[in-house]
Parts: sequence; structure tokens; C-alpha cells
Amino acid sequence: MFGLHIIKTGLIEKELGRFFSDIFDKRLTGDYDDFIDYERDDVVGLIIPAKKLVTEIEKLIRDK
Repeated sequence: MFGLHIIKTGLIEKELGRFFSDIFDKRLTGDYDDFIDYERDDVVGLIIPAKKLVTEIEKLIRDK
């Protein structure tokens, strides 16, 4: 629903939408697949884009 109502309508850029999908898939994999361990290097690169995504969502909330 995030993609349908937020990304496809242009409220948040498509690049961040792809990032959201990627981290959502990683979360599902980490939660439900057997023997999945993410290394520090796998996660550190996600911090800056995650902060950007949160900032954009906060702007949407403030503006609405």
C-alpha cells in the first residue's frame, strides 16, 4: 500500500520506494528464512538511505 499511495502518486521519489522494498524484503528474509545473518557491512550502507526515507515520511506527515 505504501508503494500504491505514496510512491506511485509521487509523494516520495521512486528511488526511495525501491529502497523501501529492498529493506522490507531483507526484513522478511531475516525474520522468516532459516540461518540468515546480516554482517555489519551489509547493514551500515543502509543507514543513510533509511534516514533519508524517514525524513521524507516525516515531511509528508508534517505537511498533511
